[in-house]
Amino acid sequence: MFRCADSLHSTVKLEVSACSSDGMTMAPAFDTLKFTDRLIASGVSQDQARAQVEALQEALQSADVTTKHDLRELQHHMDLKFAEMDARFAEMDAKFSEMDAKIDAKVDHLKVSIESVKTDILKWVTSLLLAQAAVIAALVKLLS
Repeated sequence: MFRCADSLHSTVKLEVSACSSDGMTMAPAFDTLKFTDRLIASGVSQDQARAQVEALQEALQSADVTTKHDLRELQHHMDLKFAEMDARFAEMDAKFSEMDAKIDAKVDHLKVSIESVKTDILKWVTSLLLAQAAVIAALVKLLS
């Protein structure tokens, strides 16, 4: 709120602690009367002091200043986003665990299949070796 009085001793105060249209809190309150009194006490004329105060008010109103409140809101927003991401990562971890279990089951199944094939091959090779030995023995007996 901006109030300006004709008398220098009236309270002239700029308060920009309300929220702006984008939801961000603007610059903190600025006591223009106190600032004007300081300028006049240091030798600045009343008109010059008033002009400087008005220029400073305009600068403060147009400044895009981040306040502690803005930072707290941002921190809260970031905390929510990180919590959301943590939940998503937990879901992904659960899915990866499921996939690991499925892969482990498939690998175990493949190991069993490979062992079964190895056993079958050994049976066949042993049978073929015995059959070959029998054929060789029969040929040796026939030829001798």
